[in-house]
Amino acid sequence: MSRPTEGFLWLVRAHVRGVMGVAPGETVEREFSWLDATEVDAISGDGKTLLLNEFGDGGGEGWSVYLRDVDGSAGLARDLAPAVRLGEGQGFDLSPDGKWALTLRRRGETGSLVLLPTGPGTPIVLENKTIVDYAAASFVSDEKEVIFAGSEQGEPLRWFRQTVPSGEPIRITGEVGETTTGGIGSSPVSPDGSMLAAAKDGVIALYPLDGGEPRALDDVPDSMQVIRFTPDGRFLYVAENGPSPRIYRVEIETGRRELWKTIVSADPVGLAYIYAIQISDDGKSYYYTFFRVLSDLYLVEGLR
Repeated sequence: MSRPTEGFLWLVRAHVRGVMGVAPGETVEREFSWLDATEVDAISGDGKTLLLNEFGDGGGEGWSVYLRDVDGSAGLARDLAPAVRLGEGQGFDLSPDGKWALTLRRRGETGSLVLLPTGPGTPIVLENKTIVDYAAASFVSDEKEVIFAGSEQGEPLRWFRQTVPSGEPIRITGEVGETTTGGIGSSPVSPDGSMLAAAKDGVIALYPLDGGEPRALDDVPDSMQVIRFTPDGRFLYVAENGPSPRIYRVEIETGRRELWKTIVSADPVGLAYIYAIQISDDGKSYYYTFFRVLSDLYLVEGLR
């Protein structure tokens, strides 16, 4: 007969991703997650519609893009109307009229930008002959033109602009680092479609989309996440990364940075960081993705 082994410790760790925020007309944060690993990657200007990604088992092998309406809802997340699946891929942005979602669909090591209709319609695949990977993308001023951070074969990551669906990608920036694009929000283009906020030489700079020298925002390091411009184009929202990020408004004319809000989670347990912050046009509603690392420690005894 075997003898009992000595007790040992067993650590079970879980990674949890979800979405929190303050919907229009509300003052308290609540959860807007859908399946098992939800990320918010864009919102409508009025803050009533969320573009969500599902990266877990529920999203499938190629991930899934969902649209969720929060208008008129109240109470817990389960009281919301179900999210609507738009298709396979990773969501990047919503068109200003809300009729299209800009997404990335991966096939092996390469991918394609795809416009998915949020209502009746047929997906539009952007023609791609030179780009081998994408890190971020956004509409310019409507669904007829997009910008994206991508790389050509053997080339570093940089920003391009492209008309939909078959225009040639046009370079906007020089090389940008991988770490600086992961924090780029869904709306790094000014409302008039004239400039892009992106990294250059350690800071965020404003690149004219029609060419010309970028203007550095010396008070904004490129470690910050670019969120969006205000609708009047006077300010740019940026945020620090971390579990309690500070959000700043940067005055475009002067480059001056001022604290706008600090996000403090009501549930800090296991919170590793907050990212993908989204802000409505009026600045009264906001949403973000949280990432938690939770651990359970078990003592196992008496095994034979």
